[in-house]
Amino acid sequence: NASHSAVLGGWYNYIYHYADYATIGGGGQNFINRDAFQSLIGGGAFNSIGTNADNSTIAGGVYNFIGANSRVAAIGGGRTNVIHANATNAVIAGGGKNQTWSVATTVSGGQDNTIESVSDGSVIGGGATNAIRYNASYATIAGGTQNLVETNSDFATIAGGNNNSVGLGADY
Repeated sequence: NASHSAVLGGWYNYIYHYADYATIGGGGQNFINRDAFQSLIGGGAFNSIGTNADNSTIAGGVYNFIGANSRVAAIGGGRTNVIHANATNAVIAGGGKNQTWSVATTVSGGQDNTIESVSDGSVIGGGATNAIRYNASYATIAGGTQNLVETNSDFATIAGGNNNSVGLGADY
Protein backbone atom coordinates (compact mmCIF):
# COMPACT_ATOMS: atom_id res chain seq x y z
CA ASN A 1 0.00 0.00 0.00
CA ALA A 2 1.50 3.33 -1.09
CA SER A 3 -0.94 5.84 0.32
CA HIS A 4 -1.62 9.07 -1.54
CA SER A 5 0.57 7.97 -4.46
CA ALA A 6 -0.35 8.20 -8.15
CA VAL A 7 0.55 6.79 -11.55
CA LEU A 8 -0.90 9.30 -14.00
CA GLY A 9 -0.34 7.53 -17.31
CA GLY A 10 1.92 5.43 -19.47
CA TRP A 11 2.43 1.68 -19.32
CA TYR A 12 3.74 -0.82 -16.76
CA ASN A 13 4.69 1.86 -14.23
CA TYR A 14 4.70 0.78 -10.59
CA ILE A 15 4.96 2.37 -7.15
CA TYR A 16 5.84 -0.18 -4.45
CA HIS A 17 4.48 -0.49 -0.91
CA TYR A 18 5.09 2.34 1.55
CA ALA A 19 6.30 4.77 -1.11
CA ASP A 20 3.71 7.21 0.20
CA TYR A 21 2.98 10.44 -1.69
CA ALA A 22 5.05 9.26 -4.68
CA THR A 23 4.17 10.05 -8.31
CA ILE A 24 4.93 8.65 -11.76
CA GLY A 25 3.72 11.07 -14.41
CA GLY A 26 3.90 8.81 -17.45
CA GLY A 27 6.21 6.88 -19.71
CA GLY A 28 6.84 3.19 -19.39
CA GLN A 29 8.31 0.64 -17.03
CA ASN A 30 9.30 3.19 -14.41
CA PHE A 31 9.54 2.06 -10.77
CA ILE A 32 9.56 3.77 -7.40
CA ASN A 33 10.63 1.20 -4.82
CA ARG A 34 9.37 0.70 -1.28
CA ASP A 35 9.77 3.45 1.29
CA ALA A 36 10.82 6.05 -1.32
CA PHE A 37 8.52 8.57 0.33
CA GLN A 38 7.50 11.63 -1.77
CA SER A 39 9.61 10.61 -4.79
CA LEU A 40 8.82 11.46 -8.41
CA ILE A 41 9.47 10.07 -11.87
CA GLY A 42 8.13 12.56 -14.39
CA GLY A 43 8.28 10.34 -17.46
CA GLY A 44 10.60 8.49 -19.78
CA ALA A 45 11.19 4.76 -19.67
CA PHE A 46 12.99 2.16 -17.59
CA ASN A 47 13.82 4.62 -14.79
CA SER A 48 13.97 3.53 -11.16
CA ILE A 49 14.21 5.09 -7.70
CA GLY A 50 15.58 2.75 -5.03
CA THR A 51 14.34 1.76 -1.61
CA ASN A 52 14.43 4.52 1.03
CA ALA A 53 15.43 7.16 -1.55
CA ASP A 54 12.98 9.66 -0.04
CA ASN A 55 12.21 12.93 -1.86
CA SER A 56 14.18 11.91 -4.94
CA THR A 57 13.37 12.80 -8.55
CA ILE A 58 14.01 11.50 -12.03
CA ALA A 59 12.46 14.06 -14.35
CA GLY A 60 12.73 11.94 -17.50
CA GLY A 61 15.06 10.12 -19.84
CA VAL A 62 15.72 6.39 -20.12
CA TYR A 63 17.51 3.81 -17.95
CA ASN A 64 18.30 6.28 -15.17
CA PHE A 65 18.65 4.98 -11.60
CA ILE A 66 18.80 6.45 -8.10
CA GLY A 67 20.09 3.87 -5.60
CA ALA A 68 18.83 2.84 -2.19
CA ASN A 69 19.12 5.39 0.62
CA SER A 70 20.06 8.20 -1.81
CA ARG A 71 17.67 10.65 -0.27
CA VAL A 72 16.92 14.03 -1.92
CA ALA A 73 18.78 12.99 -5.08
CA ALA A 74 17.86 14.07 -8.62
CA ILE A 75 18.46 13.11 -12.24
CA GLY A 76 17.16 15.64 -14.73
CA GLY A 77 17.18 13.42 -17.79
CA GLY A 78 19.46 11.75 -20.27
CA ARG A 79 20.31 8.08 -20.58
CA THR A 80 21.84 5.50 -18.23
CA ASN A 81 22.83 7.94 -15.49
CA VAL A 82 23.31 6.45 -12.01
CA ILE A 83 23.31 7.92 -8.51
CA HIS A 84 24.55 4.96 -6.47
CA ALA A 85 23.34 3.87 -3.03
CA ASN A 86 23.78 6.28 -0.10
CA ALA A 87 24.64 9.28 -2.33
CA THR A 88 22.24 11.69 -0.63
CA ASN A 89 21.73 15.15 -2.14
CA ALA A 90 23.50 14.13 -5.36
CA VAL A 91 22.48 15.57 -8.75
CA ILE A 92 23.03 14.48 -12.34
CA ALA A 93 21.41 17.11 -14.54
CA GLY A 94 21.59 15.15 -17.78
CA GLY A 95 23.84 13.57 -20.35
CA GLY A 96 24.63 9.89 -20.62
CA LYS A 97 26.40 7.23 -18.56
CA ASN A 98 27.32 9.69 -15.81
CA GLN A 99 27.55 8.35 -12.26
CA THR A 100 28.28 9.35 -8.69
CA TRP A 101 28.79 7.43 -5.46
CA SER A 102 29.23 10.44 -3.16
CA VAL A 103 27.12 12.78 -1.05
CA ALA A 104 26.19 16.30 -2.27
CA THR A 105 27.89 15.90 -5.65
CA THR A 106 26.93 17.30 -9.05
CA VAL A 107 27.47 16.14 -12.60
CA SER A 108 25.94 18.83 -14.80
CA GLY A 109 26.05 16.87 -18.05
CA GLY A 110 28.30 15.30 -20.61
CA GLN A 111 29.05 11.63 -21.00
CA ASP A 112 30.88 8.91 -19.07
CA ASN A 113 31.80 11.21 -16.17
CA THR A 114 32.36 9.63 -12.74
CA ILE A 115 32.61 10.79 -9.13
CA GLU A 116 33.75 7.91 -6.90
CA SER A 117 32.83 7.30 -3.26
CA VAL A 118 33.90 9.51 -0.32
CA SER A 119 34.38 12.48 -2.69
CA ASP A 120 31.61 14.48 -1.07
CA GLY A 121 30.82 17.93 -2.46
CA SER A 122 32.66 17.36 -5.74
CA VAL A 123 31.53 18.65 -9.15
CA ILE A 124 31.98 17.72 -12.81
CA GLY A 125 30.58 20.46 -15.00
CA GLY A 126 30.46 18.52 -18.26
CA GLY A 127 32.61 17.07 -20.98
CA ALA A 128 33.41 13.40 -21.44
CA THR A 129 35.26 10.66 -19.59
CA ASN A 130 36.28 12.86 -16.67
CA ALA A 131 36.76 11.31 -13.22
CA ILE A 132 37.14 12.33 -9.60
CA ARG A 133 38.56 9.36 -7.72
CA TYR A 134 37.96 8.01 -4.22
CA ASN A 135 38.27 10.40 -1.26
CA ALA A 136 38.78 13.59 -3.28
CA SER A 137 36.23 15.79 -1.53
CA TYR A 138 35.24 19.21 -2.91
CA ALA A 139 37.19 18.63 -6.13
CA THR A 140 36.08 20.20 -9.42
CA ILE A 141 36.47 19.36 -13.09
CA ALA A 142 34.76 22.16 -15.00
CA GLY A 143 34.78 20.38 -18.37
CA GLY A 144 36.93 18.93 -21.11
CA THR A 145 37.77 15.31 -21.79
CA GLN A 146 39.70 12.59 -20.01
CA ASN A 147 40.62 14.77 -17.03
CA LEU A 148 41.39 13.10 -13.70
CA VAL A 149 41.51 14.12 -10.04
CA GLU A 150 43.31 11.30 -8.23
CA THR A 151 42.55 9.73 -4.84
CA ASN A 152 43.04 11.86 -1.69
CA SER A 153 43.17 15.14 -3.65
CA ASP A 154 40.68 17.25 -1.70
CA PHE A 155 39.80 20.70 -3.14
CA ALA A 156 41.64 20.03 -6.43
CA THR A 157 40.49 21.85 -9.58
CA ILE A 158 40.85 21.22 -13.30
CA ALA A 159 39.33 24.06 -15.35
CA GLY A 160 39.11 22.11 -18.61
CA GLY A 161 41.17 20.82 -21.48
CA ASN A 162 42.15 17.30 -22.38
CA ASN A 163 43.99 14.60 -20.44
CA ASN A 164 44.93 16.78 -17.44
CA SER A 165 45.38 15.34 -13.96
CA VAL A 166 45.89 16.27 -10.33
CA GLY A 167 48.13 13.63 -8.78
CA LEU A 168 47.54 11.27 -5.90
CA GLY A 169 47.25 13.10 -2.58
CA ALA A 170 47.66 16.59 -4.05
CA ASP A 171 45.34 18.46 -1.66
CA TYR A 172 44.46 22.11 -2.34
